[in-house]
Amino acid sequence: MWRKERFSQNKNPDSQLVVLVFIVRIISYLVKLELTQNIELRRMPDKPYLSLGEAIQAFLDKHGLKEEANVQKVIGDWEQLMGSAVAQNTQKIWFNKGILYVKISSPIWKSELQMARLKIKEMINTRIGEAVIQEVRIM
Repeated sequence: MWRKERFSQNKNPDSQLVVLVFIVRIISYLVKLELTQNIELRRMPDKPYLSLGEAIQAFLDKHGLKEEANVQKVIGDWEQLMGSAVAQNTQKIWFNKGILYVKISSPIWKSELQMARLKIKEMINTRIGEAVIQEVRIM
């Protein structure tokens, strides 16, 4: 389950460090896999090795983390998706079992977003490129 509490305009250095550690772990996993199990990470004859992005996607796919990574990206881009007014009134946002939960501080914004749940779901799924979000619940 992914969560993001309180939105701010400044990027949190701790979250950037977590992403960096995650990428380093993926790279070390792929190198270890190739060296210890004689698995070649090759894709096409004209392109002998995977790019870092392709390697990360392959890792996420293999370990069933693609959906969570996509949702985490949406949560991180919430202000861009919904605008600063909605982001400023968003207290908490999290995802669990196909449901995106959004806790809103303002009753007015809560009412507006309640009516736009289907549109929000479609917009997020379009951005992700697949139907990951089954339902949006505004709280």
